[in-house]
Amino acid sequence: MASVLILLSNCSDEPSQISNGVSPRQDGPLKVGQNATAVSYFLTRPGEVVSEGLIVLRTTHTIRIDSVHSIQVGSSATYLGAMLASPERRFDFYQRMRGYPPKEIPTDVLVDAHGATLEPKGTYMLALGYRAGATGQTALRRSVEVDYSYRGETYEAQIPIGVAICVRPVTERQCADRYPLDMIKD
Repeated sequence: MASVLILLSNCSDEPSQISNGVSPRQDGPLKVGQNATAVSYFLTRPGEVVSEGLIVLRTTHTIRIDSVHSIQVGSSATYLGAMLASPERRFDFYQRMRGYPPKEIPTDVLVDAHGATLEPKGTYMLALGYRAGATGQTALRRSVEVDYSYRGETYEAQIPIGVAICVRPVTERQCADRYPLDMIKD
């Protein structure tokens, strides 16, 4: 069984640029269910596939998700994609799940996040999948960027919730020392 440690602190990230060079709006109807920055440390085996489901979303109006990006430091973990668990799911969130798509979420409440429509009827869990690198490698997801459309306009949500993926024999302490909370805040 893997150890997981979460650290909390408040912060915000700078908006990114979309392909036409214009910053998307940040004031849209998509809301994130957590107001703090968190870092989870996942100790894995080489090549292990894991999913993380710490991000809970809600919306005040119907929106469409256009893309979900994992903003990473290092390339030793591969981002596999994002799925969305509907408000009918059993649990609000999962910190760490096996595989991608995650085995802990029934397929009848799980859809690909890209192109998904969110209704203002409860909360949705964003599940992001990653494949760990080789023995002793580490990687950090600093944040998640969700681009979405509402009434013909493009919006963006920057979500500063990090995941450090450290492949054994790296220890939990070494992982936390390598990726302190300050790396999420900068």
